[in-house]
Amino acid sequence: MTKSTDHARTLLPERAVAEKYGVCVRTIMRWGDDPSLGFPPVVIIRKRRYRDLAALEAWDAAHRERELLTCQRRLHHESVALANECRGRVGSANPGS
Repeated sequence: MTKSTDHARTLLPERAVAEKYGVCVRTIMRWGDDPSLGFPPVVIIRKRRYRDLAALEAWDAAHRERELLTCQRRLHHESVALANECRGRVGSANPGS
């Protein structure tokens, strides 16, 4: 269910946005209220709340990139920690080394 304005924007009702992200409508509202997230702003038409689909897709792309970098950093730190743990085990198993 999409709505279009005169500016040829595709708008999604907030309920559809919430379903898209698997959260409740109130969470979408909180994301919109938190400037640090950069979530697309609400568009209110006749007291109904919508979000611009193109802005959501741009936010998704940026969010995925940030998430990927975070995952890469986490994997790197975990692999370094595992390597250090393994070195500790090998060092304690060979007391003459």
